[in-house]
Amino acid sequence: MKKLLLFICAFLALSSSAQNIDNILYENWNGVSWDNSMYQDYTYDGSGYLTNLLTTTWNVSFWENSSQNNYTNDGSGTLQDYITQIWDGSIWDNSQRATYTYNGSGDPLTITFQNWNVSSWDNDLKQNATYDGSGYLTNLLTTVWNGNTWENNGQINYTNDGSGTLQDYTIQQWNGSGWDNSQRATYTYNGSGDPLTITFQNWNVSSWENSNQYNYTNDGSGYLTNLLITNWNVSTWENNVQYNYTNNGSGTVQDLIVQSWNGSGWDNFQKVTYDYIPSTANLTEIYDNDRKVIHVFDMMGRETSPQKNKVLIYQYSDGTTERIFEFD
Repeated sequence: MKKLLLFICAFLALSSSAQNIDNILYENWNGVSWDNSMYQDYTYDGSGYLTNLLTTTWNVSFWENSSQNNYTNDGSGTLQDYITQIWDGSIWDNSQRATYTYNGSGDPLTITFQNWNVSSWDNDLKQNATYDGSGYLTNLLTTVWNGNTWENNGQINYTNDGSGTLQDYTIQQWNGSGWDNSQRATYTYNGSGDPLTITFQNWNVSSWENSNQYNYTNDGSGYLTNLLITNWNVSTWENNVQYNYTNNGSGTVQDLIVQSWNGSGWDNFQKVTYDYIPSTANLTEIYDNDRKVIHVFDMMGRETSPQKNKVLIYQYSDGTTERIFEFD
């Protein structure tokens, strides 16, 4: 069976300039207090473009290398490629490379992912973006390399309104001769144009069935304060996971606490703390410019929740994605 590796929205906000993030600390709840888990450190060049993202994990009493992304940008800061490397205990081993192309308007056109094979890069998968006449993304096709050519794997069809605001998208999988529906997401917005809900539905032979729903809450300044994820249970939405955000006065996220529903109340799960590089740049952009986890997918492209001991695809609010394996 073909694998479905859908890096949803990977073509959005691909600038490798940095959002002024210096580092991000991840902590897990042990039942009494927060324990160190993961630390990400951002490095920029003299122009302020992101060049390295180092990820370390906590080993009882010290941080040890885990992985790093090395970014290559052109003179205007447009991302050209990045290479992911894994720490083997003494040196960095190549793991994956992603190479970008753009259309004449500067919109991402393709991303080609390759895996390292001893001494060379082997094709893995490729994303191909299609835009309408207004420059709005309408289709994202994922193909996989079969050793000789690129074969269809999955696609996402986007529907936008006249101003380019995403209304819904449908994920489809290639069955060898045609496209089968897999998942659909439908968006609603508040009066300020901020996301209010995203309703996910899975295809069941002939109709769409509710799966889960994202519910966004903003404060009076329009900054995101809570993301509640609910699951559909026959006839009603039930609590599953929530993200509680604390923002500073300019709207950048200072920390977020992830909690899971235990049936009667919320249990702490993870805490994420952001540290920023002082800058005179305008930091009052919408919260989507602060790198936050907004979706988690399994390796079949299905929406899921953060889990231990399982490879998952994390989608962030800046449009980037990462494959993450988190140990107990």
